[in-house]
Amino acid sequence: MNTIYSSILLRASLHATIAFLLLLILRILTNKLSKKYTRYLMIGVFGSLLLSPFLKSDFSIVNVAQRVVDNNSFSHVIRLVNEKNIIGIISSNNESYGIFSSIFFIIWIIGICIILLNVIINYLNIKKHLLFAMKIHDNIYECEDIQAPFILGIINPRIYLPITLNETQRSIIINHEKIHIKYYDYIVKPLCLLILIIHWFNPVVWLSYKMLSSDLEAACDELTIDTYNNDKDSYIDALMSLSRVNTFVTFISFEGNNVKERIKNLLNYNGQKRPVLMSLSILFSFILSLFIILSYKQGTSVINGETFSVNDPVYNIEVICEYGCYYNKKTINLINKIDRNGNVYPLNYGVVESIGYDNINGNYLYIIHDNGYRSFYSGLEKINVSKDEKVNINSSLGNIGYTGILKKGNHLSIALFDENGNYIKNLSEFFTK
Repeated sequence: MNTIYSSILLRASLHATIAFLLLLILRILTNKLSKKYTRYLMIGVFGSLLLSPFLKSDFSIVNVAQRVVDNNSFSHVIRLVNEKNIIGIISSNNESYGIFSSIFFIIWIIGICIILLNVIINYLNIKKHLLFAMKIHDNIYECEDIQAPFILGIINPRIYLPITLNETQRSIIINHEKIHIKYYDYIVKPLCLLILIIHWFNPVVWLSYKMLSSDLEAACDELTIDTYNNDKDSYIDALMSLSRVNTFVTFISFEGNNVKERIKNLLNYNGQKRPVLMSLSILFSFILSLFIILSYKQGTSVINGETFSVNDPVYNIEVICEYGCYYNKKTINLINKIDRNGNVYPLNYGVVESIGYDNINGNYLYIIHDNGYRSFYSGLEKINVSKDEKVNINSSLGNIGYTGILKKGNHLSIALFDENGNYIKNLSEFFTK
């Protein structure tokens, strides 16, 4: 199961990297747009990380690329770089594949623990400084032991202010923090932090988070000026007067990061409201995430509540007979549209459980997978593996054949069973269409 989790993580991070690069180009092209709109672009990157393991699309870039090269000699290259095979690139040897996955999984868990410990320590340190905070009114508190204002809390967010503020600064900063709460930034940022912790190994995610934090603050600056008609000069003065407080990455702080960039953005901001552009930005970000970043159709699938990564058993796949296509039909028949004697590959990594021949199935074999699932392949012309051999998604099990009395032309008959021995009837849904 470690390998499946590792594959899901790497696939999602790959999608996020693609999303980041594309959205970064869009961000550069829309550089003159208000941060009120462009903030949603970086949120799209984290949206792809969050949704990628659960949704699948026939229109992903990997799927489109597969179709483009489906009929030429380079189709195997695309197969090796789709999201579920990304770990398989590292080695065609199943033992090395498994070792890498296990090592990666252990390092990943250790990294999460270290970062979470850091977050918890910082959180407890902040809470210690807030022990004697005094309530001013509503959800606004004042504390003499902090240097800069920030929001803390998810269910009941509170605004904390240092006691050193004058009346003008206090008014501006309270307005700023209220905008953060109005647009749920106090939820968005911790949620993205959680996604960052899960994908801590990907530097692109860290960069995305940094850019997101910067955009959230700059957008809030603009919205505060628009909503409360604050004077730019007074606002910039309030921004510059506050020293930076180390709130790690969990909390929403007025001072925040990139003060110089925020001041520059405010000086260039003309206060124009463009709801149409905002709507288009949100819509484009959402569609881009779905169209380009979400999972490849043949990727990791949830079958009967279990995560099982389904690999196409043949190239240029075409299903010619589904489960139940005629009475008592329990297997699925497939062909390679280009090579009638093409190689046959496992649905997932595992161990060859048995090999045999009978008059009905011809040459057949069973593979047992780590989660207890078993896959069945029959009608092979020849078998290239042996009993108890470890196989991965790039291992050739044999060739499509014409063996067995029920065979009508070269094709592969295949079936997948869950841990209880039940047929997975909708297996063909997870193949490349």
